[in-house]
Amino acid sequence: MSKVSPRRFRMVDRVVEVRTNVTTFRDVMDRLLAPFASAGSDVPSLVYEVRTIDDPTDRRRYELLRDGETVGRVSSIGLLMDLLVRGTTNEVVSTTRRYVAIHAAAAAYEGRAVIMPGPAGHGKTTTVAGLVRRGWDFLTDEAVLISLEDGLVHAFPRPLSISPGSIELLPGLKERIPAMRASYRHYDHHVAPEDLRPGCLSGPVPAAFIVFPAYARGAATALAPISRAEALLELLKGTFNLDLLGQKGVAMLAGVVERAPCYRLSIGAIEPAVRAIDGLLRAAGTPAP
Repeated sequence: MSKVSPRRFRMVDRVVEVRTNVTTFRDVMDRLLAPFASAGSDVPSLVYEVRTIDDPTDRRRYELLRDGETVGRVSSIGLLMDLLVRGTTNEVVSTTRRYVAIHAAAAAYEGRAVIMPGPAGHGKTTTVAGLVRRGWDFLTDEAVLISLEDGLVHAFPRPLSISPGSIELLPGLKERIPAMRASYRHYDHHVAPEDLRPGCLSGPVPAAFIVFPAYARGAATALAPISRAEALLELLKGTFNLDLLGQKGVAMLAGVVERAPCYRLSIGAIEPAVRAIDGLLRAAGTPAP
């Protein structure tokens, strides 16, 4: 593989090396994975390789390999980035023993986090993007990491994947995405946290609230409290690495729901949802942005 340009990224507990001779992909990757960039000399525990396919009869122009094994062959830079982000995310959050890793988005304001657990399609990415553009700090749109050592929510600032329909709900965001990167997307927009608001990354913070979002077109946006037992059950079902952590992970999540009031949020539109979460902070005595 000629002109290989390796990059290293420290993601949770792992050092990931990506080797590529595809200049365009490297440039897109450098921007999107910038929060994880590592100049350290640690030996990588995962090695990905991105290369072109020299077969004029194959419409799939690119190949992604993990530790020498083919992960997939795709036709576009956008799909290639989808594969890499999804693959590295799943690998690092499912194998960590330092954090409880929850399938959730999270944002912080005034040193307090709101955790928004939920599967794809429930509105957590769009809601967290709306909060950050309003002045909140970004923690993650996909994997909330709660440290087993300090009990705080730590950032996992992977790029956000925002659908064309959802990005239209965030005025001005599409125009902030560099033209080169936008031209190489496949379907969803790959959005770096810095695209939402420069300097928006949060440090470790305590969880103040847990809000389970559920998007339904045309629904009334409404916030309703739920029991801690119900919230704990939902969190346990949505934890990536519970099989590794066992009782230690369960105890940490039980402690989180004991300290953080829990709600369900029905989302019909993004702005009312953001205002509803702001209202939680106001009611708790923290001025909303």
